Amino acid sequence: MMGGYGMGYGAGLLGIFYMLVPLLIIGLIIYWAVRAAVQSGGVQQKTGHMGAIEIAEERYARGEISDEELNTIRSNLKKK
Repeated sequence: MMGGYGMGYGAGLLGIFYMLVPLLIIGLIIYWAVRAAVQSGGVQQKTGHMGAIEIAEERYARGEISDEELNTIRSNLKKK
């Protein structure tokens, strides 16, 4: 009836497919970029304990706390 032109009702399903493919590709690119940034260290992944140990070591280096206090802080944080 259409004279051989067009795809009739099948274009609706194919149109949805052609719309979802670019969205899927964009989603995969975003996922890959975020994953690469996290693995390369672009996004900081520090735990609270490591940050606290580093702060204690800096305080020790400045002379604010003694060697005993530093060791106590380290042992307390490693328990948690």
